[in-house]
Order: sequence, then structure tokens, then C-alpha cells
Amino acid sequence: MDFRLVDWFKLSDLVHLISNKAFLMARRKNLISDLLKKNSYESLDEYEEKVFPLFQNEHYQSLAKEMNFHQKLFEKFQHYALRLMVTIDEEYEASPRTGIKLLVTKQMDEIENQSFSWKYQNFSQYLSFKKSTEFICAIFIKNQENKNKIDSTLSIFNNQNGQQFFIIPYSDKTILNFIYKKEGKYYFNRKQLILNLIPISSPRVYQKEVQTIFQLKSCNFYELILQPSELQNQSRIDKFTEKIKIAQENYFQNHLYTQHFDDSQLSAIKNATDFSQKFTLIEGPPGTGKTQTIFGILSILQSSLKESRKNNKKDIILILGKSNSVVNDLVRKINQKLDDQNSIINCSDEQPDHLKVVRFGRPELCENDIARYSLEIRSQEQFFEKYKSEINSIFSQYITQEIKQLLIKEEIQDYLAYLIDLKQQITLVSLMKYIEYVNFKTKNQKILNAFGQVYDKMYNQLKAEEQSYQIIEQEFLKYRHIIVSTLNSCCKKRLIRALRNVNLRMCIVDEAPTALEPSQLIPFIEYSEISKIVLLGDTKQLSPIVVANQSEKYFLNRSLFERMLQQIDSKKLKYQYRQMPNLAQITSKIFYSGTLKTSLMSMQFPEYIRKIVRNNRNSLFFNTPYGTEQIQETSYKNSLECKAIIQLVKYLLSDEIKLKKNKIISIISGYSMQKELLRMQLKENELLNYVEVDTFDSFQGKENEIVILSLVRSNDKVGFLTDKRRVNVALSRAKYCQFVFGSQFTLEKDNRIWQKIIKIYKQNKQIIDYDDESFKQESFFKQQLNLIQ
Repeated sequence: MDFRLVDWFKLSDLVHLISNKAFLMARRKNLISDLLKKNSYESLDEYEEKVFPLFQNEHYQSLAKEMNFHQKLFEKFQHYALRLMVTIDEEYEASPRTGIKLLVTKQMDEIENQSFSWKYQNFSQYLSFKKSTEFICAIFIKNQENKNKIDSTLSIFNNQNGQQFFIIPYSDKTILNFIYKKEGKYYFNRKQLILNLIPISSPRVYQKEVQTIFQLKSCNFYELILQPSELQNQSRIDKFTEKIKIAQENYFQNHLYTQHFDDSQLSAIKNATDFSQKFTLIEGPPGTGKTQTIFGILSILQSSLKESRKNNKKDIILILGKSNSVVNDLVRKINQKLDDQNSIINCSDEQPDHLKVVRFGRPELCENDIARYSLEIRSQEQFFEKYKSEINSIFSQYITQEIKQLLIKEEIQDYLAYLIDLKQQITLVSLMKYIEYVNFKTKNQKILNAFGQVYDKMYNQLKAEEQSYQIIEQEFLKYRHIIVSTLNSCCKKRLIRALRNVNLRMCIVDEAPTALEPSQLIPFIEYSEISKIVLLGDTKQLSPIVVANQSEKYFLNRSLFERMLQQIDSKKLKYQYRQMPNLAQITSKIFYSGTLKTSLMSMQFPEYIRKIVRNNRNSLFFNTPYGTEQIQETSYKNSLECKAIIQLVKYLLSDEIKLKKNKIISIISGYSMQKELLRMQLKENELLNYVEVDTFDSFQGKENEIVILSLVRSNDKVGFLTDKRRVNVALSRAKYCQFVFGSQFTLEKDNRIWQKIIKIYKQNKQIIDYDDESFKQESFFKQQLNLIQ
């Protein structure tokens, strides 16, 4: 079959993205089809035709959703957007392929004391936008004929060589709303045009993922990706393969090593360190020790990493995740193992120094406790150390006495402590984090602009000495063999340059089923010489999150992991070590048909939890009254549920628990609005420092000792709580205690999942009714969590 009906590559640039050209053409030609049926592709041409139009549509719809969100705010608040005056570039050849070019002639003055604007609501994002050379933006213009109507379009903003301009789509809508054509030239519908602008997204991720679709052939095992099979998965046996096989056999004969694993984990490790196979797929249901299995793989490879230091080309292992939270968790756990004298990594005579990891990319999302492992943070600390006096002068110039007084007025009391800390460890990362904190506390234009000036000066200092900074980074990487990053960050030029002359022995991807296929392919295209790929994850937990209805309808959200599982044998981890047996009962029965077994290792309540919760009261369902949910814009919240959870947290937070180094209580919700409400209420009650708050989706891969679920919905619709994968994630995070707040009436309308879950709670007499009156007794939760049945 001929799949070259359209040259899809020509439709992959940004001009065609902002008009969704590829998807519209594919739909017109009736080329959109169900990807669930495509376990294999006949050719690269077929792969491009089936995947790319849906992929472009997903990005377009995501951008359009953001644009519509900001348009509503712009309609409500007149000065919400940035404002620029533009003119049409008459020398530019406008066409559907090139778009229409608008030259920026003037940046309009800001309105003073106008705090509710995009810029001062999102000041750190504004600073990043200012430094970018290319950005996708939303443009809003008031309609000439109907002043109550707003015309909008997506656009590409360029800021290069001192010139700023926009490219807008060449479409009927644009021409109708913005311009007219006369004698082959284009003119505005008015003498001058002021654009109202909202920056939405850097195009880098889209461009990189598109590249993987059209450069798939550059990957050494592209045929395996197109047509997965056991035969295609076989790899050539070389000296390295044989060397690792010997190391594997030695470790498997060492009881000090094998005692740390069950049979299913050992089987997975054996397959992962078998370099005669290109891919290993490891299915790991919740709590079955995926990270422990990764440690086992690293242990077997450590002698090879050490030996490679003597060679011209050192051995490198890439460990990747879709999200920064997964990356942070991996960095934390691997380094904790290195410090543990009883860990599996220390079961041989090898010194594990060469297993120390470095975190690469998005340093602003690196959590404070692992900041010392961040390449960018460490490198910036060393770089700016040389410029301490200059940095102090910059602060003195812009953070004047007037700004300090304003900080006091805005009750930002800790700025002096920050300035003292800053002198010790100055980085752009720490400055940006502080700016975000200040922006959270205030929208004062003078304060934010002053810190913005400091950021600009420091940024320019780094850019002016970029070569010097890169040398520092390369020195840090020189003695690191394991690099942990996200799929999108691993393709940055700085890392590609550092890994040019190395042996990339293995790429491990954790939570692989959460990544769209083009995103998953990034490291395989950029680092085509990778010897072995190990993908870990669980298809019964979250799949890639998509925005477009068509992405779900045609299964663009099926991951590479899930597709390859249909054609290649996997290794499945069988025993869960995370949850108390009564908590694991729901997970195993509802989501794994009873096949997920709890480890024979005995799990005991820590004494500090036993003091506040009886063993048989560690799993409870608190029945939220009907009709208490509220909708706000596109999300939901439930104030009564929030109030109840605050009271429960107050009871759980004994003095002993408050003194713990780590937060042992997590509250998770399916709705971002409820998450923000909970954070605000916890902060007002001075509890936020002791509790972690997140969404179900962001909490995949994490765990905690006590987990509280806020389900929010309490009317006639269950909403996305019917998503089996999302519910599986939510109910499998707790180690010792799990308390669920939700409406029994609402949830029982879902006969696929929640009816069965509620039935288990009923059988165990674990459902507790509550209402607003319940909290008039301070001892309500104390009684419920210590009830003797």
C-alpha cells in the first residue's frame, strides 16, 4: 500500500502546527485510523501517516485549550495581556506555507498598579519568555465591528538579532478577522494594530518529538520499533555481552546479593542484563520493587563502569523518566542506597563511588534535598562563586531601601535571611525560586521588576561566559557514569555534547507507560548507539495524559511500552512490598484479579502510628454528604471534604510525627482546584510544612506512610473517577494507613470499579458517615481511628 499520499514532514513545522494543518488534511482524506489495532507498521511511511497527524492535533488542541483559558481572563480583565504594536511585513511572501509576518514596532507602556495581569501573575514565566528566541503565543484583538467580541489566534513569536516579529496562520479566519488583501498585498482592517499577547509554550518539546517521528530510521533498532518481535529483539553477541554475562553469573551465585530479591525480580534483572536482547520490558504493579530491581541491574554493571575509566571511552547508563517527580525520586533513592552499608550495591568488594548519579535538566524542579546532585545547580554555584562581589553590587543596585521597605509592607519577612543565604550559594536557580516565592506572596510591580533586573544581569553574566560555564559542567560529568534525566531534557545539546565519545551501555526508562510514543523515542534517536533498552512500568496504572478527544478515540495515548507488550515477552514482578495486607487487598482484587501477592516479609505498624491508629482502623472510607461539591471554571472542589481532612490531619500530627525529617502524610485528589484549596487551608492552619499535597496523576511512582484521598464528587456524576488506571494509582500509594473521603451515593453509580470497592469497605465495616456537625466534637477522628470492633 502506498503511504506517500502526503509529504507529512512538510506539514510538521510550527506554521502548520498553529493551524493544525496535518490533522485537518488527514481527516479530509479519511486517513485517520485506530492505533490500537496497529501493533506493527509496514514501513516508516505508514508510521508517519498514522502517528503524525494525531500527534500534531494533540499539541494543537493543548495550545488551543490554553488560549481559550487566557481569552476568558482577557475578556474579564482589560489589562491582563502584554500589549505590542505591530505592522505587516510587506516584503514577506505570505502564503499558507509561510504564514503572515507581523513586525513589532513598539511595546506598549504598562498600566501602573495593575496587578492582575499575566505578567505579574506569572512573573518567573515572563522572565523565561523574555530570554527565549522562539515561543508559541496566543494573540487577542478586539473586533472592530463588535467591541464585545474578541478575535483570537495562535502565533509564533520570534526574537532574533534585535528584531521581534510574529507569524500568524494564513487562513480564512485570520484574513477575515485581522486583515484584508488588495492587489496582492495585505493590510490591517485598521490603521494601526495593538496585539494583546499571552505566551503559552516553548516549541522545543514539540519540535524534538516531531523529529523522532521523521528521523526514526536513524535509530539502530528502528525495525524492532516498527515491527516488534522476538526475532527482531535479538542482538549481536560481542565481548561486552559475554563480560556482563559472567558478572551476572557471579552475582547470582552470591547470597549477599540474591537475598535482596524475590524470584520475579531476579528473573527481570537477569533479562535486563542480557545484552543479547535489545529490549527488556518489566511490568511492575504498585509496590513490587521496580526501583529495587533497577538497583539490582546497576550492581551487576558496576564493575564494567569502573573498568571503563581506564579506557578512552567510559561506560554510561542513562536513567530516564517522563516527569521531574519520577526523576527526583530516582535520584533520591539511588543515592540513599549508596549511603546504606547494608544495601545490595555494597554486597561485593566494589567501591560504589562510580555509581553516584547526576541529575540533568530543569534544575528549578529539582527538590531541595537532592539539589547537590543537580548538574546545573552545582555548576552554577561554582561559576557564580567567582563573581560574588559583582553579584552583591547588582543586588545593592536594584534591591534598594525602597524595595526592602515594600517587602516588609507586603509581609515578606524572610528576605534578609534569603539575601544572607544567597551570598553563600548564589545561582540563577535559587534566585528564580525566590522570585516565584515572592510572586506567590505579592504582585507588586516594583518589587517584581527589581528582582527581574537582578535576574537579567546574572543571566547575562552567565551567557557572556558560557564557554567557561560549560567547562565546569563537563568537569562534573567527567567522573559520573549514571545520568538521570527526563525524556525531554536528555536531548539538550549540552548533554549530547558531553556524551559524544562514550559507550552508552544502557538506557533505563521508569514509568515508561506514561509517555506518548514520540516522547519515549527521543533518547533512542538522539543516542542511536545505546546497547540495551530497559522499560519499566505498569499498563494498569496511568497511560499518557492527553487533551484532544481524538487522541483517546484513536488511541494516540497508547504508549510504546504497551504496544511492544503485544509482541515481545515481558518479565512481571509478582510480590508487593509497599502496603499492609488489608490495604493491598483492594488493589489486588479490583485491578489485578487477585494475582498481586503480598510479600511474606512481615509488615508492622511503626510505634508512632500505633499510638494514634488501631491496626484494624488503618483503612477507612469517610462518606461525604450528597450535594457538597462545587464547580469552579473547569475543575471541582469540596469545602466540607477539605474541612474534614484538615481535622483528620490535626489529629494525626502528633508531636513525634511533626519532628520527623520527612513528611509522612500525603493528601491526594483527582482535582487541581481541590489540591489548591487543601494547600491554602493547610497553610492557614500552619500544617503545610508537615504534609505533602498533590494530584493522583502527579503521585504515580510515589508512596507514603499515611495517604488521605479526597475524591470531591458528591452529585449524580462520578466524573473521571471512573478511570480505572487513575483509581489504581490513587489506592496503591499508602504503606500503613489509607483514609478515603468521598460520596458513597455518587461512587456507587459506577458499577465497574467503585461499587466493588465500596462493597469491600461495607464487608469490613469501614464506612463512616460524617457531616458538618461531626467536627463540633474535637474527638471525632480520635474515636473513629481507635474504635474497637
